[in-house]
Parts: sequence; structure tokens; C-alpha cells
Amino acid sequence: MTIYLDTMLWNELCDQNVNAATLISALSAQGKVLVLGAEAMYEMAKTFKSNPTRGKQLFAYLKTFTDQGFSVYGTIRGFCSQKPILP
Repeated sequence: MTIYLDTMLWNELCDQNVNAATLISALSAQGKVLVLGAEAMYEMAKTFKSNPTRGKQLFAYLKTFTDQGFSVYGTIRGFCSQKPILP
């Protein structure tokens, strides 16, 4: 099962500093895969306009997930696919 979290939940994980490796491992043990949807990534990127410090914090936190082989899925320039955008 693939799990896509919305921006609010990514913000909460970041605020609680949930360990990426631990979360990914726990979900994997249950047959679940956490991915970031392009829409959530876009919404988080908009944070840089209103609060650049928070934007940096969110993307630094997301990097802890991509460092674990975490993927981002979604639409690129109108091309619909289920191919990773980032590793």
C-alpha cells in the first residue's frame, strides 16, 4: 500500500522531528510505502514565499527521507505517470 501524506501531516512530522529511517522501516514492516506526492511538494515549496526559514526547515526534513531512498511521485508539466520525480 502506498501512503501519500498531505502538507499538514508533513508539517506535523517535521515539527515532531520524526526519524525518517524509523518511520519508513515501521511502515515497510506493515507492507506500506510512504511517498511524497508532487502536489504536497509544490504546496511546501510555496512556503518559501511566506516563510523562507520554514521552507528551508521543511525541505531539510524531507531530505532526511530522500537520503533513505524515499521517492516523490506525481505529474511533471502535464505528463501523468507513476515514475519517480526524485530518487
